[in-house]
Amino acid sequence: MKITVKAFLVYLMLYVIVSCKEKVDKKIQFENEDIIDKILIQFYPTFQDNSLMLLDFSTRQLNFQRIGLKKYFYPIPPREIVLKYAPKSLSFQIDSLSYFYLRDSITFERDDFIDKEISCYDGISYTILYIFKSGRIEDVDLINSLTENEYKLIIKLIDLNIAHSTDTLTRKYLEDLRLSHD
Repeated sequence: MKITVKAFLVYLMLYVIVSCKEKVDKKIQFENEDIIDKILIQFYPTFQDNSLMLLDFSTRQLNFQRIGLKKYFYPIPPREIVLKYAPKSLSFQIDSLSYFYLRDSITFERDDFIDKEISCYDGISYTILYIFKSGRIEDVDLINSLTENEYKLIIKLIDLNIAHSTDTLTRKYLEDLRLSHD
């Protein structure tokens, strides 16, 4: 009986050691994976001002900014000038639920880092810049074509900005931008 108890204890210790080694190996593998640290999306919609969104995963900060001037003057014949304002910029921290959704639910695949274009060109285009923790960069041009992951990312970021917009002009711009994705 002593031999069986000793054999059992030796087997149990070997099992624990092997199990712990697998967990350590998996943890090291996870820590060595190159994960996305920042995402910059530039929007070039038809008949709207250009804009960009920057998501920083390390600080959980989301920034929305127009590209161009705050206001434009358009001459209208015969002698009128119309003043048009651009949307305001936003900067805020995203909530934990949104952060975990963006980090864990959207699993980017190789196709998400490839330029895409659908043959019908209507002027709508985007660029997405993925910046990884290692410093690696993936720069993607999208013309009328999004993968499911890119679509989920863009919609979520637009929705977060709509929820944090403080004025009707910015909210209207973001809602129109979102409608162009439906």
